[in-house]
Amino acid sequence: MKIRNGFVSNSSSSSFIIAYKEQVKPCPTCGHIDSDVATLKTIIENSEESCWEDQNPAELFKRQEEDYGEENKKMTNKIKKLMEDGYKFAYLTGPQCDCTIETLVNKSKSMVMVQNYQE
Repeated sequence: MKIRNGFVSNSSSSSFIIAYKEQVKPCPTCGHIDSDVATLKTIIENSEESCWEDQNPAELFKRQEEDYGEENKKMTNKIKKLMEDGYKFAYLTGPQCDCTIETLVNKSKSMVMVQNYQE
């Protein structure tokens, strides 16, 4: 898996911040384990053009406040709420023409799109 430090992007890639919960215990009723996060990590790990970087929630929140201040109050409130709900955070990149990351995150019950840098 590729490691990236910082939020660097160029015109040939898409960048995202996601919040996710990894379900480690099977459902007590059916035994199913939500594998959306594992599936996305595997796709990124096997890609030459994608990257997954876990983010410290407190640092992510601080960075968003510093970078955007009051104008991004909605975003910082969203991050704060997700932190309180026990979500983990990751910064992802992928090829601009590949919407796999965005599609998997948006369809998942265990992942939330926090920010899409291509929108």
